[in-house]
Amino acid sequence: MFKNRISILIASLLIITIGGSYAYGALTQGSEAPSFTLMDLKSNAVSLEGLRGKKMIVLYFFTIDSRPCREGLIQLKEIYDRYGKEGIEVIGISRDDTVKLKEFYESNKIGFSMLNDSKNVSDFYNARAILPTTYIISPQGKITDILQGGGASTQQLLNSIAEREFERKKDLTVARNIYKRALKNNPKDIKAKSGIGYS
Repeated sequence: MFKNRISILIASLLIITIGGSYAYGALTQGSEAPSFTLMDLKSNAVSLEGLRGKKMIVLYFFTIDSRPCREGLIQLKEIYDRYGKEGIEVIGISRDDTVKLKEFYESNKIGFSMLNDSKNVSDFYNARAILPTTYIISPQGKITDILQGGGASTQQLLNSIAEREFERKKDLTVARNIYKRALKNNPKDIKAKSGIGYS
């Protein structure tokens, strides 16, 4: 009897543990992006739901203390400054202190929304262990790309954004220019070269 109770308890704990991991780790390409509403650094509510149907969304989970995260933010700033009006929305999400975020935001003249993750959105996007973690979301709310880490992943991010622009628009100018930016960062990037050639 005692062994049966122990077995049931162990089985229950395994189900809870696996179920919890699955809930946070279940997002894949093609999944529906979980909705959220967070406050930006100017105390405005920003809702993922409110952006759907309009633009391709780049969700960038980061921490200011990481050099690769800061480099990625600067790359995204350049993309947003040039192509934000073309239908690319960038949203930075961080668990960092708001004062620290504001200092970085203002000193680097970041134009896109940076949100304080006061509601643990990063847990739903499995974006805590590896930062930066980036999700590219289609205007229909589907996850098209998941990228983790800086360095080479930042390069891959540029290529992924350009690739999604190819799929989304008939005018390939934006995609071509983003591929050129990727090639400037890494002249040996074969994907960027082929993207430029195709466009």
